[in-house]
Amino acid sequence: MNVRLIFWPALVLSFVFAEAWASGGEVELPPVPISVMDQGARSVTTVPSPLASTELRMLPGVNELVPVAIGHLNRLVTPFDQPRVRTTSDAQTQVQDNVVYVATDQEVPVSLYITPAEQEAPALSVTLVPRRIPPREVTLKLDATATPPSVLVNRRAAAWEASQPYVDSLRALLRQLALNQLPQGYDIRRLRPGEAGTHCQQAGVRFDFSDGQLLNGHHFRVLIGRVLSASDAPTALDETGCRAAGLAAVAFWPRAVLAADEQTEVMLVQRRHRETSVLSRRPSLLSGGAP
Repeated sequence: MNVRLIFWPALVLSFVFAEAWASGGEVELPPVPISVMDQGARSVTTVPSPLASTELRMLPGVNELVPVAIGHLNRLVTPFDQPRVRTTSDAQTQVQDNVVYVATDQEVPVSLYITPAEQEAPALSVTLVPRRIPPREVTLKLDATATPPSVLVNRRAAAWEASQPYVDSLRALLRQLALNQLPQGYDIRRLRPGEAGTHCQQAGVRFDFSDGQLLNGHHFRVLIGRVLSASDAPTALDETGCRAAGLAAVAFWPRAVLAADEQTEVMLVQRRHRETSVLSRRPSLLSGGAP
């Protein structure tokens, strides 16, 4: 009777080591094909997590589901200087600057309304879904098309602007922008098509806001575009060539005179809050008016 023995690899290695030990010789292991090593290396490739996204564009009144870690501290970075949280959940919440810290040890969803301090609008609605995942940090950004920037009270920018006289604030603002610095409390984004709303004209140059920037503070907002030479002769730039609603200041940097093929930046500072209209009038004594 023929008997066929099948040895598993581990058993075969055991016999090889036992035989070598008995004979006092050295063990010579067979080479491992490179394909096997490549296959092992590929088996540990990481897969991106669906929770990798940490930024949400928020629309007021639209609830967003946000997975968070259960039993750990989570961070919600809000667009408000001093957010206020309203909830009926037993989850622990704490506010520090513009960040809301949330912790829960239950697998029950946590609904939050987050608003600016001393304001009821805009309100961000989020439902936190606890999961057994690592702690998360999620940045909540308010969609610029949903709420006009003037609705929000930018306290840090307001404090910086009010820390000095009006003219000095304008000078300090333009100086920081010229140094590629962002003033305290200001945010920056790209201008959308047609958003500049300015009218700058001057012979010998061309104004371009197509790839411009918009900076929002509290009392001021700044539109930044480019000025390109359209003449072979040097051209001195004139601030009076720009017109815009609520225009407070105009500056060119780093050049105020453009030679052929040169360009520079133009900064238009606008007042964000219009003065309220007068609802009652005083009758003039010169026209015979009486109280």
